Amino acid sequence: MVIYYSQVYELYPNKFLTLDESRVYVLNTLFNLPETYLIAWSKMAFAVATWRCLSTQYSKTSEAPSTTSTSTAT
Repeated sequence: MVIYYSQVYELYPNKFLTLDESRVYVLNTLFNLPETYLIAWSKMAFAVATWRCLSTQYSKTSEAPSTTSTSTAT
């Protein structure tokens, strides 16, 4: 699906984000580095924990298909 500039401009006429500090917080200084690291780490840790939980649940509930043949040739 291709969206042309005119269609985007109709949906989003303002080119710039209005900086409203109640909606947007910019982490752009060295003082924000620890916060940025913690936010990124917590999101990554959550994704890894979710993946582990789902993969463990999947491996417990499903059986791997058998690779050995049960039929005998005559």
